[in-house]
Amino acid sequence: MQRKTVRLVVMLALVFLTASRAAHAQPATKVYRIGFVRITTAAANASENEAFVQRLQELGYTEG
Repeated sequence: MQRKTVRLVVMLALVFLTASRAAHAQPATKVYRIGFVRITTAAANASENEAFVQRLQELGYTEG
């Protein structure tokens, strides 16, 4: 009887330890990737590119 109790306690401890490790392994936030394609060069539309990046920063997105 006592051996079954010890085995049950050990199994429950292993389940709790494993479950807590799995919860920490998941990413905290989702990583968003934003891109755009232009036919012209970046230098030709520098002001538009800067406005685009600035607005993304205002919305909380950071480069890198």
